Amino acid sequence: MRTRMLDRAVTNVYNARLDEFGIKLSQMNVLIAIAKLSPAAPGTIAQGLHLEASTLSRNVERLRGHGYVEVVAGDDARSRLYRLSESGRKLIEEAYPSWRLAQRQVKKMLGEEGTEVLLEFSRTRPFDTRES
Repeated sequence: MRTRMLDRAVTNVYNARLDEFGIKLSQMNVLIAIAKLSPAAPGTIAQGLHLEASTLSRNVERLRGHGYVEVVAGDDARSRLYRLSESGRKLIEEAYPSWRLAQRQVKKMLGEEGTEVLLEFSRTRPFDTRES
């Protein structure tokens, strides 16, 4: 239960900083993943972010509605790939300073030891596009 409380507190810090850009932390994470892998299959992004396919789809639909993400054809007629649009790239650039402020705020909230525990946890679970 305390873990969920911590999750909400951290998410709220990021969401407050990103609010002026009209996006939430979950959407920013998706944008950054798409930017790194673009173009990328939905399954690759969902796996890398540890999201259910339906959660990724909801986030992408919102981002597409704002013109930040494009869906393009894959290798065959049935596959589709996500690609960051120019406006999506611009959004990331504009929101990055606010995201960094949220990072500093969360680090202060968690303290050095708490921050180090989370960093170590994330290092052992990297975003790896080679996994199937």
